[in-house]
Parts: sequence; C-alpha cells; structure tokens
Amino acid sequence: MAEGGLSGPPAGQVALVTGAGRGIGREIALGLAAAGMRVGLLARTRSTLDATLSECVAAGATKAVAVPTDVTHTDRVRGAVATVERDLGPVDLLVANAGLR
Repeated sequence: MAEGGLSGPPAGQVALVTGAGRGIGREIALGLAAAGMRVGLLARTRSTLDATLSECVAAGATKAVAVPTDVTHTDRVRGAVATVERDLGPVDLLVANAGLR
C-alpha cells in the first residue's frame, strides 16, 4: 500500500457519492472525477444531480451516472447501488455523505 493509504491511482475506479447534489458531496464528487474516477452520484433532487453530473464529466470523470435516491429508504438505496454497478462496475469507494435536514 502506498503512503497515504491508497493502493494505486484511482483513475478508472468507481466511486459512489451520496449527497452529491450540493455542498461537500458535490465537491467530493468533482474531486474524484478530476482524479479520473467513474462516479455514481446519489441525491434526492434530479436537477442538482444533473448539474453535478455535467460538472463531473467536464472535470474528467471517465464515466458518470446520476441516480435520484432518498437514502432513508433501504430498498431505494439497494436499487440505486445496483444501477451504479450496472452502469459503472463494482464500487471501489463509498462516500457516505448524505445528511438530513
């Protein structure tokens, strides 16, 4: 394992970010995209997800998918993860950032 805890470059790996529509989750998603990761974006609001999706592609994500999801519903989260894995591959990194207002 390399210093800092990463076993190799993240390019091409899959990250799943909850709360990706705004704030810290959005910024994390953009950073992972800039590192060349494929990013799965989860948040409740389609419009904010679509904006983050466009920004992630522009930042360098090799591929990205946005899935509107309310993480307070386990069955919806399972479906969202299945969609991300179908479209991007197995998840290598999970950023559990979603919060409740």
